[in-house]
Amino acid sequence: MRASRNLTKTRGTQKTRNGGLPTSTPRREPIGGGRGFSPVIGVILMVAITVILAAVIGTFVLGLGDSVEQNPQAGVTFNEADTNDDGTNEETTVTVTSMPRAATVTVDGAGCSDVELTSVGGSTTCSGSSGTVTVTATYEGNTAVISQHETSY
Repeated sequence: MRASRNLTKTRGTQKTRNGGLPTSTPRREPIGGGRGFSPVIGVILMVAITVILAAVIGTFVLGLGDSVEQNPQAGVTFNEADTNDDGTNEETTVTVTSMPRAATVTVDGAGCSDVELTSVGGSTTCSGSSGTVTVTATYEGNTAVISQHETSY
């Protein structure tokens, strides 16, 4: 009698011959059922993204992003002049060259006393005493020093 060469498939890829004897070693199942850690990492990433989005949206809803203040900005030039031709400068002219974020520009010190300039091209002349000329700008209630200039008459 001839031996039967009957091949049957059992348990996935394990093949048996002649009466059920295995021809290869059985496959081992991975630890954790073969699913790995990807579902855990996916859940953690989804929670992290949700928390970040909630924080960003909450910031804008509560108006915390609107409380940023704008600093005043203005441009000025200083021009010293010798008015009596003795070789020394006796006066300093301050001219406003730009006011992108300034309602007023104030010139104070060394021969100037709180002179307010409100437009580009406006100027004032300081004379009579040596010292520091300080220029400040005001914008929406905020005041900042724009420039300082040392004079010696």
